[in-house]
Amino acid sequence: MGYQPSGKNERSGSTTWRPTIDKLGGSPRQGPAAPKAASRWYRLTRRNARDRLTLTIRYRGGKEAWWNVEARGSSGAFPGYRSIHDVMREINEGASFRRED
Repeated sequence: MGYQPSGKNERSGSTTWRPTIDKLGGSPRQGPAAPKAASRWYRLTRRNARDRLTLTIRYRGGKEAWWNVEARGSSGAFPGYRSIHDVMREINEGASFRRED
């Protein structure tokens, strides 16, 4: 609905409302979605810790200085107080990291 003026510059006792169609544009077309990464390294098999591994580390910020770590086709967020040994152990151990001994 919208107010449609009569085009004249005069005042009247009431306003006239006429139904109008509101034109809303649709959402823009998006390209193909990127493949989703696995949820952390939980489902991956154990790997040899002595083999070379490429990591991508990005600073995310926050009160605890969070870091995003990408490796082995997965990614995870770690707080700044976690040591590099703990992070690498989770990446290397894979599914066995969460298993209770």
